[in-house]
Parts: sequence; structure tokens; C-alpha cells
Amino acid sequence: MVANVFGEEDRKKLYDQLVEIMIKAMESGEMSPDDARPSATFILDKLEGVQTQEALEIFLQELVAKWPGYAPVLTFQQGIEKQQEAQAEIDNIKSKLQSLAVTK
Repeated sequence: MVANVFGEEDRKKLYDQLVEIMIKAMESGEMSPDDARPSATFILDKLEGVQTQEALEIFLQELVAKWPGYAPVLTFQQGIEKQQEAQAEIDNIKSKLQSLAVTK
């Protein structure tokens, strides 16, 4: 089963990723300080309450809907989730194969 908990270490990593994107966007002129302020407020207000992967997905979708420049973080997170799901399926198949080997 895929881990569903979104913990403090995960939150810190995500904050770092979001700040990095914001800084790069401001340096390149893709985001103005007037856009950065409300996006930072949104991130600070909403991310603290995220406790599960599902809530994280909703948060990132809302963030990207308002500020599309954050889309790489959503894409990255979706990739991690797909990787975890694939690993869980592999583990499940291994377990079934091992139980078949034991019964023979």
C-alpha cells in the first residue's frame, strides 16, 4: 500500500521547492513581487494543514490553477506518487509469488 502520510520532512522539502520556483520566476520576470506575495501567503496558509497525499494533490492543483508557474512541483509530485504506486504493485506481486512458491 502507498504511504498516505505527508509529514514535516516532506513539508520542508516542498517549501524549499516552492521557494526555489518563486525566486527563479521573479529573477526571470515570469512572476512579479505583486504575484509572489499572494502566492506565498496562499502557500503558508494552506500547506501547514496538509496531512495526506490526497490533500497535497488538492493543494498543488489549487496552487497551479492560481499560479501556473508552480506546475513543475505538481508534475514532480504526481511522478513520485506513480512511482510509489508501481512499487506497491511490484511488492504485492512478489508477495503473491512467494506465497505460491511456499505452497508448492
